[in-house]
Amino acid sequence: MNEAGLVIEQMWLFDTKYPAPDSRAGLTELQWIQYQLDVSSSVEDVIKSDNSVRISSYSKAPIHFLVSDAAGNAAVIEYINGKMNYYTGETLKYRALSNETYNYSLDYKMNKDNGGNKTYPSERINSFDRFCTAAEMAGAYNPANNKPVEYAFDILGKVAQGSHTQWSIVYDVADRKIFYKTNANQTIRQLSFSGFDFAGNAQKLYIDIDKTDNRTDEFKVFNYDLNRKLIEDVWNAIPFLKQNPESDRLAIAGYPLTVKYAGTGN
Repeated sequence: MNEAGLVIEQMWLFDTKYPAPDSRAGLTELQWIQYQLDVSSSVEDVIKSDNSVRISSYSKAPIHFLVSDAAGNAAVIEYINGKMNYYTGETLKYRALSNETYNYSLDYKMNKDNGGNKTYPSERINSFDRFCTAAEMAGAYNPANNKPVEYAFDILGKVAQGSHTQWSIVYDVADRKIFYKTNANQTIRQLSFSGFDFAGNAQKLYIDIDKTDNRTDEFKVFNYDLNRKLIEDVWNAIPFLKQNPESDRLAIAGYPLTVKYAGTGN
């Protein structure tokens, strides 16, 4: 989430195919998220950016995105067959997403709601069912009976994948707060944007997300050595990352130090 209340979350999607190189600037999948948080304030801004930037086909992770903004707009954004597909407004029937394309998930839910006459690949049912659970619970939310943050965590708990779910995050875009818990620390913690300096030339900060104490003054200035250790620990534990060369690890560890502020002071 950025200071304008724009939220971008990503989920794995094997069907993803990013665009081939063209005249637009190419960003990796995670750079694309950071770019949007740096320059966009609305769902519309993110969608329009496809005219000037694309996710590079050299990106390592096939993902799709659930986007929302402070005005209450939401969108699902996917890259299918090299092009951006998006669902928003009337085409976003349910504000939910799992690990299948939105269209395929919607087809499954509509089939289920109409008696379930169609069959689907068995390996995809788990993701489809999680989509249905999230969509139905979100639709059943009643502000008179439910507390929004607690209810959102209830939804996430219903669709969690055991130890595969490493964290659960709830965003309060109105008050610019983030609530989260991790697999290693199930205590729900809160971050408020009011305690941070969002000037472009402010210090880069980090915190261990498994820590219970996450006050603003507990954040530390970015440190290359600690970032390198984190990357080594995580990448060595994940098969598709473990095979990446040493040069990639060095580049990623030092990447935050290469980002320069190019703002005007506004």
